[in-house]
Amino acid sequence: MEKAEVANASMDALVEQIQKAWKPICHKLGCDHDNFWDIHFMSHLQTMVLSETDAAKTLRGEVRKRLRLERRVKSFMVEHAQRFASMLQSQTYSRAGRFFDYNQKSKSGVETWKRYGQKGKDAMMEFVMPYTTGLAQLNETRATLLFDQVEYRKFQEEEDQIERARWKRGDPEAAPVAEALQLARESSMEKHGDTLEEGEDLITDVDDEEVARGGKGFFKKVKKAVKKAAKKVVSKAKAVVKVAKFVLTLFACIGDVFEFVTTGYAKDIVPGNIAFGAGVTVGDMATGLVNLMNGKAPVTWISIDMGFAVGVTYKAAWAGFGVGVGASCSAAGCAAYVSVGVLGTVNLPMYAPNIFCPFGPVIGDPVTGFQCSQVFGGSISAFCCNFNMLTGKNDCR
Repeated sequence: MEKAEVANASMDALVEQIQKAWKPICHKLGCDHDNFWDIHFMSHLQTMVLSETDAAKTLRGEVRKRLRLERRVKSFMVEHAQRFASMLQSQTYSRAGRFFDYNQKSKSGVETWKRYGQKGKDAMMEFVMPYTTGLAQLNETRATLLFDQVEYRKFQEEEDQIERARWKRGDPEAAPVAEALQLARESSMEKHGDTLEEGEDLITDVDDEEVARGGKGFFKKVKKAVKKAAKKVVSKAKAVVKVAKFVLTLFACIGDVFEFVTTGYAKDIVPGNIAFGAGVTVGDMATGLVNLMNGKAPVTWISIDMGFAVGVTYKAAWAGFGVGVGASCSAAGCAAYVSVGVLGTVNLPMYAPNIFCPFGPVIGDPVTGFQCSQVFGGSISAFCCNFNMLTGKNDCR
């Protein structure tokens, strides 16, 4: 028996012990105890349950333990990257190969992890929204100083254009603006009831000549005062709504969690600090053929993706700050994207021929050149932007 086979057999025995330990836990959580990544993702379900209790100490302990375990597993895979690459691409699928194979995780496990991430983002927004809108109620200018003024003014102009367009076409959704004005007037009258009562007393004191003229001068002044007060209330309400909408747009891409697995070429630009990756993916022509056979329109697409990672970067792992840029085209049109966030990945070299690395396992020098790799991991976003290359529209935030 070769040395590699002995090592794999030893790893299989270790994995079997781990699987036996996780089996009863997975029975409760609904995870697959035969795959570490499914265990990892589904374990976030228990964390969400704990977050609803007062057991803060237990919650912190669980989060720390899971992070330590994830780091140890990734470090182990990085340390034995060559062995894992061979194991995952082998025709004979070992127990250890399946246990560490990221592609074997369940869809429900990933969805659980994403719900966990969304719960954290919701908690962040529960603080951000009340603080910002509260500040806007007191002073809109002071509240907007927290934002990019140019982008906020653009947003205001877009909102104003939408509102004007609604009024022009008689959109029913524009009616609440008029209703708000009426409510503001009524609220203003209730709030200043004493003042209005004083006004009624003044009316009784108006001379007969004024009454004979219908009290025109006095009533005109009262009408102007009420209208002015109502406009101020509605204007402030609109300002608060605009600030709230802008905050939601601003934070739309902050704190989102993403998991990914992709195959392409990667290279260290500054060894240990900066890495670059690029991949080309082409739509499956077989799918287009099936669509034609079923009387549907064929769908073909091509996607070009590039990424930079700055932080701790090695051939087998990236951890730090990442930037992703890509473009994809189909029969419907072309779109591009930019994404920035914190990431952590494991990069396994790919030796077997595959469609994602059409130029072979290595481009250039075997040591310093581009190496075909499968990259998988997760990211927490800080900025994202989708750009339609045909219409020019974007949702950059």
